[in-house]
Amino acid sequence: MAPDRASGARAVCPAPLQSSHQELPMLDVVMLALGLGFFILTLGYAYACERL
Repeated sequence: MAPDRASGARAVCPAPLQSSHQELPMLDVVMLALGLGFFILTLGYAYACERL
Protein backbone atom coordinates (compact mmCIF):
# COMPACT_ATOMS: atom_id res chain seq x y z
CA MET A 1 0.00 0.00 0.00
CA ALA A 2 1.41 3.41 -0.98
CA PRO A 3 2.03 5.99 1.75
CA ASP A 4 -0.61 8.66 2.03
CA ARG A 5 0.79 12.11 1.23
CA ALA A 6 -2.05 13.79 3.07
CA SER A 7 -0.99 12.15 6.34
CA GLY A 8 2.44 13.76 6.14
CA ALA A 9 4.35 10.55 5.39
CA ARG A 10 7.62 11.20 3.58
CA ALA A 11 9.98 8.92 1.72
CA VAL A 12 13.11 8.23 3.70
CA CYS A 13 16.30 8.91 1.75
CA PRO A 14 19.75 8.20 3.15
CA ALA A 15 21.97 11.20 3.72
CA PRO A 16 24.62 11.74 1.03
CA LEU A 17 28.01 10.31 1.89
CA GLN A 18 30.47 12.92 3.03
CA SER A 19 33.95 12.10 1.79
CA SER A 20 36.84 13.26 3.88
CA HIS A 21 39.80 15.05 2.37
CA GLN A 22 42.00 12.05 3.16
CA GLU A 23 40.15 9.77 0.71
CA LEU A 24 40.67 11.92 -2.38
CA PRO A 25 44.50 11.71 -2.56
CA MET A 26 44.26 7.94 -2.12
CA LEU A 27 41.82 7.75 -5.04
CA ASP A 28 44.30 9.77 -7.13
CA VAL A 29 47.07 7.30 -6.30
CA VAL A 30 44.85 4.35 -7.22
CA MET A 31 43.87 5.91 -10.56
CA LEU A 32 47.50 6.75 -11.40
CA ALA A 33 48.56 3.20 -10.53
CA LEU A 34 45.79 1.77 -12.74
CA GLY A 35 46.76 4.03 -15.62
CA LEU A 36 50.43 3.11 -15.30
CA GLY A 37 49.51 -0.57 -15.06
CA PHE A 38 47.44 -0.43 -18.24
CA PHE A 39 50.22 1.45 -20.02
CA ILE A 40 52.75 -1.23 -19.09
CA LEU A 41 50.26 -3.89 -20.13
CA THR A 42 49.89 -2.31 -23.58
CA LEU A 43 53.67 -2.12 -23.97
CA GLY A 44 53.92 -5.81 -23.12
CA TYR A 45 51.13 -6.61 -25.57
CA ALA A 46 52.84 -4.65 -28.35
CA TYR A 47 56.14 -6.40 -27.62
CA ALA A 48 54.43 -9.82 -27.68
CA CYS A 49 52.71 -9.04 -30.99
CA GLU A 50 56.01 -7.84 -32.47
CA ARG A 51 57.66 -11.16 -31.66
CA LEU A 52 54.96 -13.15 -33.48
